[in-house]
Amino acid sequence: MRIEESEQLNPEVHHKYICGVHVAVYMRTSMEDELAKYQFHFSEYIKKGIKADDIEALYKKVHATIQVDLTIKESKK
Repeated sequence: MRIEESEQLNPEVHHKYICGVHVAVYMRTSMEDELAKYQFHFSEYIKKGIKADDIEALYKKVHATIQVDLTIKESKK
């Protein structure tokens, strides 16, 4: 697969996606524009008190945890 000039890899864009910035933006947008949709899509985050401003730190914490222990664990669900 060849990457066209307009599709060059951009580290800043990748960082934003890896750190969940796009999720935080979607949370803010849906909270302002479509409250019912926000409450449906983010019900677990709402229950746990996670806000859009917390997403980047949460993603970084998850990535760090994965790097510490790469063994596959069974879900508690």
